[in-house]
Amino acid sequence: QQQANQNVAAIKAQEPVSSEPVPTSEIIERVKQFYKLRRTTKNLEPWEVACSRIVSTLLRHPWMSSPNSPKFVFHAPVLVLFPEIAAAYTQKISKPMDLTTCEAKLLHGGYYHSFKEFVDDIVVVFTNAITFNKAGHEEGDPTSSAYYEAAQHLLFYTRLLSLENLSGF
Repeated sequence: QQQANQNVAAIKAQEPVSSEPVPTSEIIERVKQFYKLRRTTKNLEPWEVACSRIVSTLLRHPWMSSPNSPKFVFHAPVLVLFPEIAAAYTQKISKPMDLTTCEAKLLHGGYYHSFKEFVDDIVVVFTNAITFNKAGHEEGDPTSSAYYEAAQHLLFYTRLLSLENLSGF
């Protein structure tokens, strides 16, 4: 938890002092820069290659990548992307996590010692969204409901991908 908060603080500290929103692509690049060392596939353990495939598949999911579908943002830190909800978010969520941070930690090395640790962080991404958006979903807020339902679907999809890619480990 402390490490996740430090990571968000480090990324946030790089933000320009401006009232203009920071583009998602720039936030993602900041996360990758924070974890500068990026090992190539040939330098990964077999389980790490399988984990890399999982996150790549998730990032290609139509709900996150298709220009013709609603885009759900699970691949950038919530606190940086949506600073206006930071106070409410940190009251409900103790371990912020996003898919780019998971991937960057995996490729950097030394953060995950097993596929279970990696998958646990991926699960945190979606359980955080479910937890944060539950009340809004129950009240019928369209944005909260959309994120709540998308996170439930992607959590289930993550479990399927894990079974498919990690059953041999």
